[in-house]
Amino acid sequence: MDKAPELLSEIRKYVYSHKASPVIGLLVDEILSRHHKDVMGILYYGSCLQSGNETDGILDLFVVVESYLSAYKRPFLAFINWLLPPNVFYLELPFGEHQKIRAKYAMISLWDLRKMTSHRTFHSYFWARFCQPVAIIYCRHKRIEKVIEDCLASSIITFLKATIPCMPGEFTARQLWLTGLGLSYGAELRPERHERLTRLWQEQGHVLEAVTNAAIRHVPYEICRKGKPKKHTYLTKIGSRSRLMCQTAWKVRTIQGKLLSIIRLFKATFTFKGGVDYALWKIRRHSGLDLEVGPFMRRHPGLAMLVLSWKLLRKHAIR
Repeated sequence: MDKAPELLSEIRKYVYSHKASPVIGLLVDEILSRHHKDVMGILYYGSCLQSGNETDGILDLFVVVESYLSAYKRPFLAFINWLLPPNVFYLELPFGEHQKIRAKYAMISLWDLRKMTSHRTFHSYFWARFCQPVAIIYCRHKRIEKVIEDCLASSIITFLKATIPCMPGEFTARQLWLTGLGLSYGAELRPERHERLTRLWQEQGHVLEAVTNAAIRHVPYEICRKGKPKKHTYLTKIGSRSRLMCQTAWKVRTIQGKLLSIIRLFKATFTFKGGVDYALWKIRRHSGLDLEVGPFMRRHPGLAMLVLSWKLLRKHAIR
């Protein structure tokens, strides 16, 4: 899909809004030292980017590589990354005299990034992340930078296509994004509180409003705008059949996403040291459940994830 210059221009406004910092520089250097020849780009996203707090929390990074086989020394890791991207790794580095930087980075090939952010991918795991403000903190060269920008634009268009049929006949950009992100969070093991969505709009609403205005023309629906510039209300007429299909699709994504979230947590127990602790932290953060795992389970992470999955099902944390 050819991206209009107006849309790519709006994308660049928030892609480059993050200024380089010593924390980010340290993380980039460490990742390059681990996978230097294969790293094509590094993306920074998530709550730490939005809040600007880089030393209190776990930073979220995506590392874009040319090939899984060349990026890993162990073929098993390349296989499971290809089978169900991404693989997630934990990174902890000393910073200053008494601080530590904590980050997790996910590995994905450039080919998978292009596919997973387009309409060819049903589940929202990738395009719902990358439709939000993202910082490109490293790129091998300008050509790769433009490809990644195109993927971010595709994410926005895919997000809008999947969300607009669930909206009423008249809606604002704020209603659109809060609804769509709420649906995507519900399609994973991450039922975020409404306050976080509201805070995202308060911090990034002006950017999302501009991006929506630029991207709305690329969705396959008849949509007209009314109101003042940058404060549009959108009007659309979408048939009941299309609305029903949209609602059904999100129900399917919810079921699919809960299962994929468990599988990805299971994978995480093998991709970095302390994977069980990461899984427990993730479950506690996104479901509010404080689960315990004994020493025996920590020595057998695969078994630990099976037990944790059963506990989540019993406590109805996976719905």
